[in-house]
Amino acid sequence: MAGRAPETGVLRRKILADRLIVTVASGDSVPDQQVYVTKPRLGGPPATFFAAVLGSRFIAFFVRSFYDEANDAFPQIKVKQLRELPIPFLDENASMGQRAERVSELVRTLLARNASLASLETEHAKTLLRRQIAATDREIDALVYELYGLTDEEIAIVEAATGGD
Repeated sequence: MAGRAPETGVLRRKILADRLIVTVASGDSVPDQQVYVTKPRLGGPPATFFAAVLGSRFIAFFVRSFYDEANDAFPQIKVKQLRELPIPFLDENASMGQRAERVSELVRTLLARNASLASLETEHAKTLLRRQIAATDREIDALVYELYGLTDEEIAIVEAATGGD
């Protein structure tokens, strides 16, 4: 897309919320000490793919289930733990690649919608856009579940544990 800075990585807030708070870093991003920067490997999936996976309900569930620090007063996930997260391996499987590309596309849509939210003037317009953002977020989660091969039963467990719809 013309005029868009190149995606250089994923910015992730150190302190946890219900999910990992992530966004895609652009060439002009300047993180501070409260943010980790995750850079994708050369030739690997794009930063938007990692943002989708790291910001997903599944990873939120995983972090809260496997890392004790997630329940502290100021919960954090350490760099070592971040490296241990089960990121789906995208092999030559065309179906996996198509899902990964769709996830990346949805993240770009989500970022654009979030960016335009502040410029809307009416509450009605903001409410409509927030609904579109929530629907896009649910679609990303559904694709992430597919990438991990989760069953309907496993998805229900993740959704229940993370306050899903």
